Amino acid sequence: MNLGQRIKSQREAKGLTQDDLAAISGVCQQMISKLETGRSEHTADIIKLACALDVSPLWLEGLADESSDLAPQKNLSLHHRAVMVCIEFLSTEVPGFFAGSGFRKQADLFCRCYEVCTRPGSKTLAKKDLFALLKKQLR
Repeated sequence: MNLGQRIKSQREAKGLTQDDLAAISGVCQQMISKLETGRSEHTADIIKLACALDVSPLWLEGLADESSDLAPQKNLSLHHRAVMVCIEFLSTEVPGFFAGSGFRKQADLFCRCYEVCTRPGSKTLAKKDLFALLKKQLR
């Protein structure tokens, strides 16, 4: 299954419409539709969708075998690297990110971080250069 198929199957299993998922996740219904129909293959809002669907973001990306599994598969993609860099950056460079800020603020900041990490020019950057870019972009 691809990202859109996983979103759709989980959404339908929960008895949600695209509008329901949009309201819960904060991701617009048009983006959900694009993902489910394959017109878009990626989104910076993966964390918001995963949280709304009660699944692992790695599973939504196809990097884990089970929806609750946080262990990635062996073949790592750009998106797995981006998730891992975002987690490391936010946990080491943003004081109190996991302890003090609310869920919406965490999800929004993570999505902004993920968006920066998955830009075409970012995939070739070394981690220290990516961290410097994130510090600049997320001020």
